[in-house]
Amino acid sequence: MGWKRKYLSIAVAMTALDLLVAFRYGVAVWRAYADFLMVRLLLLLFVAIWMTSLADLWSRAVGRSEQTPIDPRMRFSDIPASTAADAEARDV
Repeated sequence: MGWKRKYLSIAVAMTALDLLVAFRYGVAVWRAYADFLMVRLLLLLFVAIWMTSLADLWSRAVGRSEQTPIDPRMRFSDIPASTAADAEARDV
């Protein structure tokens, strides 16, 4: 349960901070560059990338909450072979 709370609290905190920054400074920046079409398009691209990263954060938070955490001490050799060729390569 600790992992679920950790990931979800990070997602909630980042979303709240992102909304705070967007509402506080976004309107002023948008109005400052009202006459420059290229800058507005770049701002829209920046917002699209920002929202995509936020969506990725939430998908990882929800996805990780359903999984057990991975042990950081796990070595590559501990992963079972998926094919016969992998099993033969491990013997070398």
